[in-house]
Amino acid sequence: MSEISLREYLADLDRLLNQHAADDVILHSRHILQYYPKIVDAYRYLGRALILNGRWDEAEAALRRVIAVVPDDYYAHTGLSEIYDRNRRGDEAIWHLERALEQNPNQRELIDSLRSLYKRYRNIDQAKVPMTAGGVARQAMANQSYEQAIETLRSALVRHKDRVDLRLLLAESLWAGSDPVEAAE
Repeated sequence: MSEISLREYLADLDRLLNQHAADDVILHSRHILQYYPKIVDAYRYLGRALILNGRWDEAEAALRRVIAVVPDDYYAHTGLSEIYDRNRRGDEAIWHLERALEQNPNQRELIDSLRSLYKRYRNIDQAKVPMTAGGVARQAMANQSYEQAIETLRSALVRHKDRVDLRLLLAESLWAGSDPVEAAE
């Protein structure tokens, strides 16, 4: 039996997923998780493969595990949005797609999908999708405007105290803005 590193194994799963070999990805992801139950990437691949096979409840469980560890995971949020849209849970589908858009604010496909969800579930037909606080803060960080990012995140956290992803982003902003003590707190 040949040996393969976990990193190579996960890279193979990515390749298989891109080839739409969902059954193989499910099998191998579960094999990895049997021995390494804390490998987040394996849950991410498992969730994405389960979506390809239309196994919505299992995919939701796998992707929820990813979000529990990595609150701003792009693939988990897009996957959960698709799952909730399929299950006609519009508010949740929109919420998760907004989180994905915060990660990649210029992706046309995400913007169009979010527009479609707004129209379908909220009867809002708008040409421009408004930026969320997380998206504004990420753009400020990309421009090294850490104080603007910090201010935006602090005001957003007043309204949304339970947003762990915003807390993490605030810590990153504080760290990058040369306040490591407050970032650690």
